[in-house]
Amino acid sequence: MDATGKKRKQGVDESPAANNQKRLKKEASNPAGASTPIKNGNAAVSTPKGSAKGSAKKDVKNQQTAATPKEEPSLSKKEQKKLAQQESQQTPSSVKSTTQEKKVAASTPSKQTQSVPLAAADETPMDEERKRQRRAEKKARRQTEHEAKAAIIAATPQTAVKTKSAKKVVSVTPKAQHLKASAWQLSAASAGRYIERDPIFVTDSAGERFIAAATAREVQVLSLETSLAVQALQVSGTVVGFCQEPGSSAISILDSNGNISTWDWENNKTKIVKASPNGSLRSYAATHIDAPDAKKQLISRIILTTSQKGSNIYVGDKIAYKTKYALQDVHAFGALEFVMATGPAVVVLGRRKANSTDDFTWAELATSGQLTCAHSALRRDGQAGSPPGLRLALGNADGQIHLYEDVSRLFNGKELPSPRILHWHRDAVSAVKFTPDNQYLISGGKETVMVLWQLETGKKQFLPHLTSEVERLVVSPEGDRYSVQMGDNSIMVLSSSELK
Repeated sequence: MDATGKKRKQGVDESPAANNQKRLKKEASNPAGASTPIKNGNAAVSTPKGSAKGSAKKDVKNQQTAATPKEEPSLSKKEQKKLAQQESQQTPSSVKSTTQEKKVAASTPSKQTQSVPLAAADETPMDEERKRQRRAEKKARRQTEHEAKAAIIAATPQTAVKTKSAKKVVSVTPKAQHLKASAWQLSAASAGRYIERDPIFVTDSAGERFIAAATAREVQVLSLETSLAVQALQVSGTVVGFCQEPGSSAISILDSNGNISTWDWENNKTKIVKASPNGSLRSYAATHIDAPDAKKQLISRIILTTSQKGSNIYVGDKIAYKTKYALQDVHAFGALEFVMATGPAVVVLGRRKANSTDDFTWAELATSGQLTCAHSALRRDGQAGSPPGLRLALGNADGQIHLYEDVSRLFNGKELPSPRILHWHRDAVSAVKFTPDNQYLISGGKETVMVLWQLETGKKQFLPHLTSEVERLVVSPEGDRYSVQMGDNSIMVLSSSELK
């Protein structure tokens, strides 16, 4: 019986790994012995030639040695390294295991298509190829969308959208055109805060009423019904002052470049003339005046200029008055019957002489405390044909209102009696205005409250809880509406019935 028969008889079932270890030990113990190479699965091993009996005994011993791997350190380091390399190669059992793994991988829905063990790399070359293909498709889609947008922009280069805001009608360029532009562009200035000039009530040819207000660069006509700007005119410089053109619905505007623009806002037509005054332009007013021959009315324009030497008041092209004080605002009353200019510490008053268009009698009234606002109204309570008087209200920084019943005696060289003092405001008075019937005086300030003073009785009425402090007040010529310009850059129009 050969060695294999002996092993079956003894019931020994040796693994290929054990046989490898056994044969390596035999080669180590008998290096000179002849050996015959045999292919065993995927590994090439050597079997020494010898007696079958001795081989069987050694096989049993090697089987025991394989079952107890702790005895292997008897091998040299070189032999152990060689044994480890051989064991790393696939044996028949490992080939069987790998085949099973291939079958599992093939039956499982997965991106892996290469026959490799599950412990191999996470992604295969085929997976990488699919990812590259998906990235290329996504990039191609983005490029197509970009080209489509560019084609739309190129097809409509002049497209513009008209929008109407509460300030003015503006032309808005589509956002895509801005993105396509290669550099930033500066648009024309618009909107901004309303300047410290009173709004004015204007009426169109159909009798509908509007209100005009000005920012630094433009004058706007606002609808009382919708609160929206129906027209706007930009000036070449900054707005110095504006008023209604006497005898028409047009608006007269003086800008810092010395241009006087007569703006027919209904038809959006403008006529510009050059003003001649020298110095820094500060304020502007215009009114009609009866000509000496009484056959026609003339338009008289009053311009206030300032310099280091003081202030000049022009009536037409002529300097009508000079003063050392720095004046800030100018107004005309009636048919140029009176002119009033104000500064922080003085009021300058002028009364036009009879049968003259530009000759005035002038007087100065020094104020006690800092002057913050002023208003005048004609008094026609004398005999028929007698010159009118002038009522004057002055608001100061202490919250007081000084009321003078008639200041026309100043032109005769007489002193004024002490004024009547109206005091309710805690802070500076921002605006005072007489009503057209001279029965009431309206005031406002930082308290966000409008006060209606009944001058004959001294009673007060209040309109509290406004959205912001009061800066400017205007009463309509009919006396039925009040325009309130407030600190939050808004203008509110009220009916007089709300205060009475």
